[in-house]
Amino acid sequence: MIKMDKMSAGAGSLDAGYDWDRLVQEDRVSRQIYTDPVIFAAEMTKIFGAVWVYIAHESQIPNNDNFVRSRLGLRPIIVTRDSSGRVRALYNRCTHRGATICRQDSGSAKGFTCPYHGWAFSTDGSLIGIPHGKGYNGKLDPKDPALALDRVPRVESYRGFVFASGANGGPSLADYLGPMTRAIDNMVDRAPEGEIEM
Repeated sequence: MIKMDKMSAGAGSLDAGYDWDRLVQEDRVSRQIYTDPVIFAAEMTKIFGAVWVYIAHESQIPNNDNFVRSRLGLRPIIVTRDSSGRVRALYNRCTHRGATICRQDSGSAKGFTCPYHGWAFSTDGSLIGIPHGKGYNGKLDPKDPALALDRVPRVESYRGFVFASGANGGPSLADYLGPMTRAIDNMVDRAPEGEIEM
C-alpha cells in the first residue's frame, strides 16, 4: 500500500491540508483519492514521475530513425531509435518556447523541426539547426547540450518492452520488475521465435 504523508505529497498546493490518514486507512480508501485533481497531480509527479513506466515496444521502432509518440505519466514523449540505433525517450517539447515538435504518432525521420520557430533536433535530441541564428546576436551555440531536447533520465528495455523513469536514481529496471519478469518471459517465450511485435 502506498501511503502519502504531507511531506511526500509535495509542497505548496499538493499538500492542500489533506488528512492523509483519514483518506487512506488500513481497511478502506476514500473515493476522493480517485477523483480529486490535486491528488491526481501529486500521483503523476510523485509516483508515475519516479518509477519505471512502460512507454513502447521495440518492434514499434525496429529501424534507426524510427519514432513513436508516447507518454510518461501526463508528459508527452517521443520514443526514438536514433541514428546510431540507441533507444531514447525525449520530451516532446521544444527547448526554445515549449511547442510540441512531433505531431505524428509514429514514423521515420532524421530529425524533428519545431513548427513555431523552426529549431531542428536530431533523433537523439541534439539541436542541429537554428534558422536565422544571427537573429540571436550570436549568443546561441547549437552544440550547447543545454539546448538539446530534454531526455528522460533512464530508459531500459526488457525482452523488447521499453520502460522509462523520470527519476535520476532508484532501482534498476530488472530490480523494479522483480518477479514480473517471469510473466513477461512466459508471454514472450510462447512466441514461436521468442519475439513478439506490437
